[in-house]
Amino acid sequence: MSNLTQVELSKSNRKHWSISIFAILMGVILAIVLILLGERIIFDLNRVANPLVRTFPSEVGYHYHYGYKTERSGLSPAPVYYPLNQESKYLLYKTFVHAAFIIPLFLLIFILYYFFKIKKKKEYWKIALGSYVAFGGWMMLHLLIDLSHYIVKEYRDWAVYIILGILVIIFTPLAVFLQKKFTSNN
Repeated sequence: MSNLTQVELSKSNRKHWSISIFAILMGVILAIVLILLGERIIFDLNRVANPLVRTFPSEVGYHYHYGYKTERSGLSPAPVYYPLNQESKYLLYKTFVHAAFIIPLFLLIFILYYFFKIKKKKEYWKIALGSYVAFGGWMMLHLLIDLSHYIVKEYRDWAVYIILGILVIIFTPLAVFLQKKFTSNN
């Protein structure tokens, strides 16, 4: 009888993770779907909100318009045309349009993560929150690439300093936050 209680005690003292493989698979699929949805949204937002984007009637087999540059997405059949001589302005507007969507979205995901994972400790949200955090990270990476592209195009001589400075500003508080979280858990 005492052996049985020792086994029960040792089982109850162990930290038990109950994450199913199916839930992880659903989380990966959710992250992929969110990333595809986010990419399509920011492409369409740029197409609609960027003042330099032009639309042309679709001509069969003819997609070149003199003086305009084309941008396409693998997720949308609609191309984006913008004036070739205003490429840097187009990239700036595009970055602003993307930032207007991505930054609030990232903050919302961070608030959800804080509320469900840290504050309330809702373990059943672990997989879904991981998918949303991956999605938010992907969107921020996309925004950083857009910003880097614009900076390299417009400020070629200062691009390295500006981009590395932005990365220092982003990763310093992130590293401090993660270390603080790790220290408080241990």
